[in-house]
Amino acid sequence: MKRIVTIITASVVILSCKLGDKNNSPENNIVEPIATPMVNNGTVVQRLDKSLLNGVWAENIDDNALFYIENDSIHYFDSTNQPAYFIDLSDDVLSIYYDDITFRGKVLKLSNDSLVYENEKKKMKLYKRKE
Repeated sequence: MKRIVTIITASVVILSCKLGDKNNSPENNIVEPIATPMVNNGTVVQRLDKSLLNGVWAENIDDNALFYIENDSIHYFDSTNQPAYFIDLSDDVLSIYYDDITFRGKVLKLSNDSLVYENEKKKMKLYKRKE
């Protein structure tokens, strides 16, 4: 009987030590890297640097520019009266919020000079133009 009481007491002490001081827990001592990995459907995904979207984008190096992105807005060159539309980059999904629809594409690559994304219809590779 004395042995059972000792085991139960030791278990309670260990459990209370683990739960007691959350400030010293290993989770609170983690330093996050600059590009934080996320888990998405069991796959590790790097958080993308949204500032890499800023600039003028075209379908290839020799074509005219399609649009430019500045902070959280996308501006199209094909019409001067088109407004800027809000964009968001969350994890690996690029969203463009048009007036009546929202485009969403999975970003496969984002670097200083290229953007590759896909949706259910197609895969698109864009190049950042040198200004």
